[in-house]
Amino acid sequence: MFKNVLTKNPNLAIKTGSSALVKHDAFQFLYNGVLYAKGAGDAPALSGSIADDYKMVCALYITTAGTLAWDYSDAIALATDINVNKVIQQKRSLAGTEGLLVGWVVIINETGSAFTLGTTALDVANSTVYYANAFGLTAQDDVL
Repeated sequence: MFKNVLTKNPNLAIKTGSSALVKHDAFQFLYNGVLYAKGAGDAPALSGSIADDYKMVCALYITTAGTLAWDYSDAIALATDINVNKVIQQKRSLAGTEGLLVGWVVIINETGSAFTLGTTALDVANSTVYYANAFGLTAQDDVL
């Protein structure tokens, strides 16, 4: 039976145009078989920076108390492929004491200067941001 899985898509996206924040819709998740709910809102502000011509994976987790937190990959050169599974598994478990994976954001910086997370707008020119949701992933079911 399912133990740790999102049961409703959080739909991660930019909060509004020219925003540095990520928002999420209301969603539900099973954690150790118990159903929890999180209302719509903003994810915590991203922090850190990405040098020009680099990219980064920012993974969002939630605890049973409803606390959201980001975890970050190391900077990845533009020409290097991203193995998201490897990046996430190296940083944290998909589910564990630190929370359940909600989704991730990949930020590709080609702005000509550093991309300051939490300050630089996620839709700034010459950058690309991808939003992915962990909804539908079954690997989280087998971790605990």
